[in-house]
Amino acid sequence: MDYRPFPPPPDLAPWVECAWLLRGVPSQLILPDGRLELIFHFGETHQPKSLIAGRMLQGLHLKPAKMNALGIRLRPEASATLFPCHELPGIESLESVLGPWATTTREQLGNNLNFDQVWDHLRTLKRSSPDAAIAHSIRRMEAARGIGPVDSFLPPGLASRQWQRRFHRATGFTPKSFTRILRFQNVIALAGRKPWADVALETGFYDQSHLTNEFQSFTHQSPEAFLKGSGAMQEFYLDGFFQDPAEQPRV
Repeated sequence: MDYRPFPPPPDLAPWVECAWLLRGVPSQLILPDGRLELIFHFGETHQPKSLIAGRMLQGLHLKPAKMNALGIRLRPEASATLFPCHELPGIESLESVLGPWATTTREQLGNNLNFDQVWDHLRTLKRSSPDAAIAHSIRRMEAARGIGPVDSFLPPGLASRQWQRRFHRATGFTPKSFTRILRFQNVIALAGRKPWADVALETGFYDQSHLTNEFQSFTHQSPEAFLKGSGAMQEFYLDGFFQDPAEQPRV
């Protein structure tokens, strides 16, 4: 599998985390990562030619296929500035959300893919500034890798209920759900590197049994079964999420 991420230009960085190209036949388990993504398929696919992957709290199994896809991964706090992400299901046709923009963008990029065009198309979408307080909370959550009491990430000057409403409106997740995803991604980043009991303690779980229960709620698999069956797609959803870039496997 060939996976390549590309950073956004500075003017789009408040909204876009990265764009990526994916070619090959990855494994079919997609992991929750707390991000909203726009995905354009240019090869074989059992899904719509363009789609939006939104709020996911469980792993998603797809039929394996040879992929040739472009993705645009948004910053969590920026999702609602482009889409009403709190109303989106896990995956939906992008045409049903953005209409002609999705069709035109896919057709033009498919004819001659270059990232100047990708960024130019994104600039045509109407967008407002991300919620600064929620962006601040997310940065703190990510720095802590989701570990700690949820209210410890409450930004100054906001009441807890107000913060939770704004967080959900901005990201499509509650603060508790988002920290669960961060902790789960941290577990995935450490999978296979240390004994599961050590991973559990390092990632904020009470013990290995607690980690196993949470892992199964996300993937419907035990940690051991996941590790045996995981393929290149595991690295696809971990590119820089928590890993030290020097330690990231090449795919």
